[in-house]
Amino acid sequence: MGSGGKYTGDGFDDISSGYKKERVYSLGDAYDRKKKNPSTTSKSIEEEKIVEKPGKNKRLKRSAARREAEERNERKEKKIVRPLEKVMRPAPEKRETSVASDKKRSYYDFSIIVIVLFLLVAGLFSLYSVSYYSSAKYYGDAMFYVKRQAIFAVIGFALMIGVSFVPYHFYTGSIKIGKFGTRPVFLFYLICIVLEMAILLMGIAAGGSKRWIQLGPIKFEPAEINKVAVILMTALLIGKSARDAGKLFEFFRVLVFVMAGLILPIAKQNLSSGIIMFAIAFVICFVGSDKKRWWIVLLIIGVLAAIILVKSEGYRGGRFIKWFEVETNPNSYQVREGLYAIASGGMFGKGFGQGTVKLGYLVEGHTDEIFASICEEIGVFGIACLLLIYLLLIWRIKVIADNAPDAEGGLICVGVMVQIAVQVALNICVATSVIPSTGVTLPFFSYGGTALVILLVEIGLVLSVSMRITE
Repeated sequence: MGSGGKYTGDGFDDISSGYKKERVYSLGDAYDRKKKNPSTTSKSIEEEKIVEKPGKNKRLKRSAARREAEERNERKEKKIVRPLEKVMRPAPEKRETSVASDKKRSYYDFSIIVIVLFLLVAGLFSLYSVSYYSSAKYYGDAMFYVKRQAIFAVIGFALMIGVSFVPYHFYTGSIKIGKFGTRPVFLFYLICIVLEMAILLMGIAAGGSKRWIQLGPIKFEPAEINKVAVILMTALLIGKSARDAGKLFEFFRVLVFVMAGLILPIAKQNLSSGIIMFAIAFVICFVGSDKKRWWIVLLIIGVLAAIILVKSEGYRGGRFIKWFEVETNPNSYQVREGLYAIASGGMFGKGFGQGTVKLGYLVEGHTDEIFASICEEIGVFGIACLLLIYLLLIWRIKVIADNAPDAEGGLICVGVMVQIAVQVALNICVATSVIPSTGVTLPFFSYGGTALVILLVEIGLVLSVSMRITE
């Protein structure tokens, strides 16, 4: 085998050079000199090394190619998982991704509470500014409306916090009453329908329509309560059968349940509440259904029906005529005064408490027409800032809807979001004479205890969904 070379079994012993060539199999840092055929499962690295024999030449001569091979093998060894270290070393802690950490920061969305508190305080100040004249004139107390609204705000805020800590599945889940099982939302929906029917018998008329019920010192509007029922009922029906909601049979089943709560408000000449509830139900069904065909057909039918109802004779027809002949019709006085107030406010308004339209020119200046009164005092710039606050609230609700733990929770958020957006849009459109007068309040600003309390309860439902995103 060449001069001075002797085969030793593990390699060749080069006597002349004093070095012994061995084939060594490495597993991590431990070398196995006995195994000639290493297992492929151990992923050992085969490398050829020069092992020094004792008492011989100490100098190790390596070629450039061999040095590169050793460096390459060392780099490979670093990538090998050492079994002992894998067993002995404790498992690293799981680090949450940025998306998960963002979700955790959104649990119990305090930003919504901050926005709601700001809108409540701003609403109370605005209500005082636009109503102190009429309060002092009719009730002898300039703070009459503000005091009552503040009480409703405190009650509503407390209910909002309480509802947020109750799982939203409690309202849509099953409960047992004796031997029978039912869902709280079904009972709630049935109660709302009964209250709507009670208006026909004991309702109080105001502004040309029956909308309120008087029970002792308490006066409330059942249509506002019905909005919550429509949100919960539609979210339950669509959330449980999203795939089948676009089919004809399931479409009619959902439609029957939803329309049961919409027909009575429309029949009682409360078209505005009917439009809002229809918009809530339609958007929830459209967003939650896999197939959109039948819901688009329903939208077209609903729009045509609304146009026919608005143009019909009587109470609604009179409002349509006043809107169409706003400059010449004597009955359009309130619409014209609202437009004058908006125009006189200019870019930055006349200042807090400096408006004049509230001095008896606008009869509903603290309720339906409060937008015009506010615009006169804070101007276009102030109104733009207010709209940004509304958009911020709607955006935060959308974030919670996108991260909801299930379809039902997401659709509840969608319903609340649609209600706020539609009411703001309708109130502004009425104040600017884009559409006929509908009697829609401006959320958090218009005077009205039922509307404010119910709106805060709906915000509580949104917070309840946000608290359970981790589940």
